[in-house]
Parts: sequence; C-alpha cells; structure tokens
Amino acid sequence: MMLRYLIYCSSILLLAACNSEAPVVKTRAQLIEEGIDKRLAALQQRKMAGCQEDLLVEVLSDVDSTIARQLRLDFVDTIAFPRRPARPRIPGGKIVLDTSPVTKVLGD
Repeated sequence: MMLRYLIYCSSILLLAACNSEAPVVKTRAQLIEEGIDKRLAALQQRKMAGCQEDLLVEVLSDVDSTIARQLRLDFVDTIAFPRRPARPRIPGGKIVLDTSPVTKVLGD
C-alpha cells in the first residue's frame, strides 16, 4: 500500500516538473524598456483623461449657454404680444339725390 502511494506521488511530481516552463530571464535593457513603456502608457492615459475633462467642461458650458439663450427667447416670445391692428376708416356716407316727384302714398 505504501509502495503504491509512493509511486503515485512520485509520478505526479515527475509530471508536474516536466510540464513547467523554464523561467524567462530578462536582461537589464528589456526591464528598462518595459519600465519606460509602462510610464509612457501611464502618461498618455493621464493626458487623455485631462483632455477629456477639458472637453467635457467646454461642451457643458456651450450647452448651458445654448439652453439659457433658448429660455430667453421663449420668455421674450411669450411676453411680446403683437400690436393691435389699426381700425379701418369708416367710409363717408354717400348722398343720393332723389329726383323723383313726391306723390301721396295713400289716396284721398
């Protein structure tokens, strides 16, 4: 029983040792280059975040001014009523000359 256990454990250790990859040893130049790349990526990310924040502030101020202008125009439109139209002139009465003779309506 103990022999089986020992064979089982040794085979597992052997398989585990065979499957492991050899550690990659990096040179000093590679480590420096990786460090520079990381710092450049961090710098670019900070710059992009700053640009996005500045852009957001500018766009929000434009939107605010546009909304304020629209509200002002709406307010002016509701207060400024059109002027009352002028009343047309009444035409003068025409005098018609009656040239017919006067007659009695009811007979005598």
